[in-house]
Amino acid sequence: MTLAAVGTIPVESVALILGVHRLMSQALTPTNLIGNGVATLVVAKWERALDERRLQAALAGGSASAGA
Repeated sequence: MTLAAVGTIPVESVALILGVHRLMSQALTPTNLIGNGVATLVVAKWERALDERRLQAALAGGSASAGA
């Protein structure tokens, strides 16, 4: 059924879509954040702009300052 055939939007359908959308958005936010982080590392490595020593120090919990 399309909106043109029915003429109105059923309230139950809107409630179902909004409920599913809320759950989906909660799952998509961390996925998007992780994807952006991975893409940043891949592009930096590809462009030879990744300082792997600083990256390893930051991941190990040490100092990641430029002077280290």
